[in-house]
Amino acid sequence: MMPIGALAQGKIGYVDFEYLMENSPQVRVRKASIQERFAQRYEALDTDERELEDLEDRLVRDSAVMNEERRQALERQVRNLRRNLVRDKEDLADELQLAHDEELKKVTEEIYAVVERYARDQQYDLILASPALYYSDSIDLTARLLEQLEKASN
Repeated sequence: MMPIGALAQGKIGYVDFEYLMENSPQVRVRKASIQERFAQRYEALDTDERELEDLEDRLVRDSAVMNEERRQALERQVRNLRRNLVRDKEDLADELQLAHDEELKKVTEEIYAVVERYARDQQYDLILASPALYYSDSIDLTARLLEQLEKASN
């Protein structure tokens, strides 16, 4: 372990990790990938929601002129579609959260690797990550590390 006095003479850097997580190309690529992967399911939910609205409108509009059997069948159809829609939305939300968590873990590991490689290459003794109470702009490596992430993504 390094004594604190030795660290004071070492090379220290700071990185706004949250900024990197929001702005790195790796994160943008992963977000786009998730959106693309789930786009069809979102479209299917939108279609089901429109169908539910149409059925509900028809039930309100035509229930007075429908026979009892037809009205009950339509009510059952509305109820079943609403139940399925709620379940499908919950399932999609769960799967989306799982995919997001998996991708977040991967991109966090990638960013850590780039930070570590940069620190070793530039001979830093310590890299502090946000939040920090105070840091001087002279030790802020965020922009340089974002450039490294952009290079690594190409």
